[in-house]
Amino acid sequence: MPVMIPQPRHNSDKLSAFALLARIIAVILLVFVIEFAADQLLPKLLPYSDPWAQVLADSILLILFSAPFIWWIVFRPLRAAALAEKAQFEHLLQQIVDAVIILDELNRLSSCNAAAESIFGSSAEQLVGAPIQTIIACPEGSPELFGSSHETADADKPVVRLDCFGLRGDGERIPLSLSASEAVYNGRRVRILIVRDLTKIRVAEQALEKSYALLEATLQSTADGILAVSWDRQIQLYNRQFVDLFRIPGNLMENRDYRGMFEYLSGLMAVPADFRTRVEELYRDQHSISHDILLLADGRIIERHSQPQLVNGESIGRVWSFSDSTDRIRAERELKQSEERFRNLADFAPVGIFETDATGNCIFVNRQWCRIAGIVPEQALGRGWATALHPDDAQLIEDEWYESVREGRPFSLEYRFRTPDGRENWVLGSATALRGSDEGITGYLGIIIDINERKVAESALLESEERFRKVFEQSEDAIILFLPGTCTIIDVNPTTEKLYGYSREELIGLHFNVFRSKDEYHEFIHAVCMLQEPQTSQFDHMINVRKDGAEIHVSVRAKVIKLQGDEAIYCTLRDITQRLQMEEEARTIQSQLIHANKMTSLGLLVAGIAHEINNPNNYIMANAQMLYRIWEDLDPLLRDEAARRGDFQLGGLPYSRLEEALPEMITAISEGARRIKGIIGSLKSYSRQGAIVMGDLDINQTVRASLQLLSHHINKYTDSFIVELGEELPALRGNAQQLEQVIVNLVMNALQSLTCRSQRITLKTGYDKENRAVCLTVADEGCGIPDGVKARIMEPFFTTKLDAGGTGLGLSITRSIVLTYHGSIEVYSQAGQGTTVHVSLPAIADTAAEAVLPAQGDALHE
Repeated sequence: MPVMIPQPRHNSDKLSAFALLARIIAVILLVFVIEFAADQLLPKLLPYSDPWAQVLADSILLILFSAPFIWWIVFRPLRAAALAEKAQFEHLLQQIVDAVIILDELNRLSSCNAAAESIFGSSAEQLVGAPIQTIIACPEGSPELFGSSHETADADKPVVRLDCFGLRGDGERIPLSLSASEAVYNGRRVRILIVRDLTKIRVAEQALEKSYALLEATLQSTADGILAVSWDRQIQLYNRQFVDLFRIPGNLMENRDYRGMFEYLSGLMAVPADFRTRVEELYRDQHSISHDILLLADGRIIERHSQPQLVNGESIGRVWSFSDSTDRIRAERELKQSEERFRNLADFAPVGIFETDATGNCIFVNRQWCRIAGIVPEQALGRGWATALHPDDAQLIEDEWYESVREGRPFSLEYRFRTPDGRENWVLGSATALRGSDEGITGYLGIIIDINERKVAESALLESEERFRKVFEQSEDAIILFLPGTCTIIDVNPTTEKLYGYSREELIGLHFNVFRSKDEYHEFIHAVCMLQEPQTSQFDHMINVRKDGAEIHVSVRAKVIKLQGDEAIYCTLRDITQRLQMEEEARTIQSQLIHANKMTSLGLLVAGIAHEINNPNNYIMANAQMLYRIWEDLDPLLRDEAARRGDFQLGGLPYSRLEEALPEMITAISEGARRIKGIIGSLKSYSRQGAIVMGDLDINQTVRASLQLLSHHINKYTDSFIVELGEELPALRGNAQQLEQVIVNLVMNALQSLTCRSQRITLKTGYDKENRAVCLTVADEGCGIPDGVKARIMEPFFTTKLDAGGTGLGLSITRSIVLTYHGSIEVYSQAGQGTTVHVSLPAIADTAAEAVLPAQGDALHE
């Protein structure tokens, strides 16, 4: 793999001869001009008499004036050409696919191309300056490539080529092909190495060897005898099966003696001349493909296949394959005889018989099959049998057929044929797969049985059952069929599933034990499950339990019926739960309406009573003030009298005690009267009816007014009632009477939930900055709300305290008022752990106090 180092080329590559000549003439003329100028000018400018001085001056002047021009005209173009030569050489060096390495006299890398970087996995900076032995390892006994030598390069010295190994930067060892030569480059002797990576070539060689080995293994493992012969009658290859099949002597095949082998094979044939003629015909027609049967003199039957052998699209010979088919062909003959016997038997069978190949093409039908299908055998062959099928059943048959094949089970299906005259014939068709010696499916054998009479009977029965089924499934009552003598369920209708929450599959076969008590269950068994015809049974009211545990109320009717000749107990159950609930709700609503009427009347009475109480209470307040003023005037006189006479009695009390007690008594009378007036005023406001007037409200003030109304109830139910009112709360928009009703309802509910006086109630107000809402929270430590009724506590008229006078309207009205104000109400409760109700109402102010701190923490103990 010699490589010539490009030397600087003649100037003709860059400068034409004419251009060079022109430059030389220009230099000569320039020298002449300078010399002439020097002869004329120097004596005038520099007078001197010494001739050597004149020569020296001429020379200096010539050099100074001509040197730049000589550089520009001659040396500059030559330098540009040299640089271009070097750039072109480096460009060519980088474009070479193989690695090019240049070594100096010490066998160190002085330069390399990009291919070398790729092969050795290192950059040029890492490779340059490294000894060549660090990246290339030559095998022992190879020519010396890297020895030191200072001899002048010999252009005729032969190029050394060898295979070696390279060492990549990551330590990987790779196979290489290397060519080494010597050359003079830039005036010095160098070694040039051309390196090629053989990794991919080695992989390809290994793959080719494996392919050859696989081909040989395939050739020797095939069951057929294989022989390949070129067009010039040379044996190319053969396998052991070919030799064993014809018992060919070993020397014929070892010597690849085609003529001797051909004569030997001809002698084995029953008719040798026919064998020779056919073989010669095939060799003359180089494009023919053949399949022949060879009859041997020993009785064997050989199948022969032959076709051209192609390499890259060019026919180079003929390939022959031979297989012993003696047993198969004899079996086929015997099978044909057996089929003849089968056909004779099948024609007289009372059922239709058919046979198909593995793909479903019909190859045989008997007379009975043709009679049922209404077509002749010729019409049934191939896919013609499908034309006799009823159009509505064709797809069903095809699906079932492929499903049975996929699952490896016999085909069985009831379907219809439609005869050309329009008759429909029902058959029971069945088929099973026929398998060969290798267990592969070779076809299908089946029969069809005429079931028209049975279908007529079944149709009548189905119509009767369909009528019963429609009544059974569409009934609004739950219907259950029991096995007589037990409560075992035979069938249920959809209403039963819906009523009890069980699926039909869950109920069938189970005992009907859905009763709340064992007594009802046993009563049901004796009254219903033990019925005998013509007895009937009924219950107007029984309580059953659904799957989810809910109780339902039902009425029951039962009697004995016959289904397909067997007795069954026909039991209907009607859900009367809603009817009973409606009756109960009607009674409850009537009671609540009466109670509401009472409350309305009570409101009117409260207004009248408040008026009657206010009048005498005003007298008390006025008289109490008058008594206090009288006492203020009388007290100095009594004090003087006591000073003169000593202590004396007034109303049975000593004056010394009365002097301090009487003002307190008058003040107590006055305070009591004012308190009576406040309570009466609150009652009148709470019970007043009329137009709702909206305004800005202070929730703390509304809370205080509400608690004044409830003070008696608070003292009655608890010893610990905590009130924590937030400071500087913003106002909210609303009606004072409605807001008082919200507070009264929440506090009364909390009081009524307490189970002892030691349990606490806490009422808080505050401000939610994030939502800009005024908050009211009422929390109690009472009995809590059971999980079963939490979802219904806001429903109108729903109450768990009906016996205690509850109307079920408190929380419903409270929620309605809160939602009217665009607020929210949330209830948090757990049975046995108390209840917390949180109400949020939008504030009308933009700001509020930064924090809500308790203003009052006094517990009320009255």
